[in-house]
Amino acid sequence: MGLVMLVLQGHADWLAISLFRPDGLLDIFIGMGSGYQGMPKAFQLWFLRDLMVMCLLAPVLYFLLRGRRWWVLPVFAVLYVMPWNADWPLLLMRFPSALLFFSIGAWFGIRKLDMVEAVRRVPLWLCLLLPTMLMAWHVWLMMRGSSAIPVAEKLFSIVATVPTLRIASSLVERKNLRPTGWLAGSGFLLFAIHPLVMNYLLVEPLTGKLAPTVAHFWMVLGAEVVVPVVVCAIVHVAARKIMPRTAVRLTGGR
Repeated sequence: MGLVMLVLQGHADWLAISLFRPDGLLDIFIGMGSGYQGMPKAFQLWFLRDLMVMCLLAPVLYFLLRGRRWWVLPVFAVLYVMPWNADWPLLLMRFPSALLFFSIGAWFGIRKLDMVEAVRRVPLWLCLLLPTMLMAWHVWLMMRGSSAIPVAEKLFSIVATVPTLRIASSLVERKNLRPTGWLAGSGFLLFAIHPLVMNYLLVEPLTGKLAPTVAHFWMVLGAEVVVPVVVCAIVHVAARKIMPRTAVRLTGGR
């Protein structure tokens, strides 16, 4: 999409010929090189790329997870949390994230266990204490400029899933919270194009226009959350009205 936009804007001369060599194309579409930090150029699609890889590895993972090999998930967690050598390919450094979280879901599915019921067995005080401690540790590491910051972030991403699931399930069951159809339907569109919306409606128009103040920081951060959601919801509703069949295909039947 980025290459197409450059051509449409009349900047085809900005495209180096090296982009169209096999290694350049693999970097653009898969993230095989170092140009896009181990992600495709459309970086939001890293999730789909990793999901495809996990599906290819599903038979091996099923073999590892179905038995009594208790050590499999802890090993995947260590691979995810551990700091990797900076000289390693960036794609491989991102792979443990998909490996761990995909495998956690597969482990519950293979054993036909309810993930929500499982997290409810964790004491509430522990659900709140561990993420809070990790956030405090993360802030402390940032103040010291420590190289262990990624470790704290990854540990938090694992631990925080427990209270997140508990809160979400409580809202659904106790408050009868239900998704809004027209808004939920735009979720895939939001996932696919939110970087474009943020770039062309916020980043480019505001670059150099705002002073680096705390107020402006929070204003822009809030806009980066609200604007893509509103725009994608409007586009999705309009597309469903004007070209319903095409809209269904573009959003995976949502």
